[in-house]
This record gives sequence, C-alpha cells and structure tokens, in this order.
Amino acid sequence: MTQTQRNSSKADCESTVETLKLLSIPGFYESIKEADKQIAQGETYSLDEVFDQIPTTRASKNKL
Repeated sequence: MTQTQRNSSKADCESTVETLKLLSIPGFYESIKEADKQIAQGETYSLDEVFDQIPTTRASKNKL
C-alpha cells in the first residue's frame, strides 16, 4: 500500500465516522429528508432573503 492509499483510506474512514456521528443524532436523517422535500417543492429562500434577516451590527455587551 502506498502512502497516498493510506492517506485516502484514513480520510475515508474519518469521513465515515463523521457521517455515522451525524446519523446518530435523533431526527437528523428525517430533517435532511424534509429539507430535500422542501427544496424539490421550491420552498427555499434566496441569499438576499437570508442575509437581509441577519443583523448587520452586533449588540454591545451593555445592551445584553
């Protein structure tokens, strides 16, 4: 096995572990399926709609 193959195998293993971690979160897979359904139905937001809702300034610590 070459060094490149070892690095690739390690990366594949790490990716699989991360995927399994995500899929072990209760409701995660269902939320992804629901999001796919919403996208297919055109229920999406444009970048402008998303970023228009983000405050452009942070509240100072005194106001929190």
